[in-house]
Amino acid sequence: MPFVGKTQVKQILKDIANGSCVSKCRTVWLRNIQNAIKSTKNPLGLTDAEKKQFKNQIEKIKVKRGKGILVKTDLVKYKVKSKKASPRAKPKLSVKKYRERPSPPYPANDYCGKRKKGNDGLYYISKPNKNGVCRWVKV
Repeated sequence: MPFVGKTQVKQILKDIANGSCVSKCRTVWLRNIQNAIKSTKNPLGLTDAEKKQFKNQIEKIKVKRGKGILVKTDLVKYKVKSKKASPRAKPKLSVKKYRERPSPPYPANDYCGKRKKGNDGLYYISKPNKNGVCRWVKV
């Protein structure tokens, strides 16, 4: 970021928060600003207080993905609503390997330490082996 100073960074963060800079523009600028803040050479000439302020602004702007539905509540604040049902809760009967085996129609690693009913009507517990990979074992 050789041609950007403190004031331009403030403006860019404001544009990202307002939604003017989205998609690739947003990700590229956030990554570049974070790298400039972390850099030991301090290309922006920031004091420790300014670095902390920029880090806080970036954290407010960042959106946590994969944890639910995102709802914009304020210009820079996002709230995550939890999903109603997990996609793993349904049996995977459409996939042949889950449909035709006697053990439960779920991946054992997703339910490690849990007890589930198998396709044969018996109960199974998902137990980890010495490598930490879980397998279905009859109760």
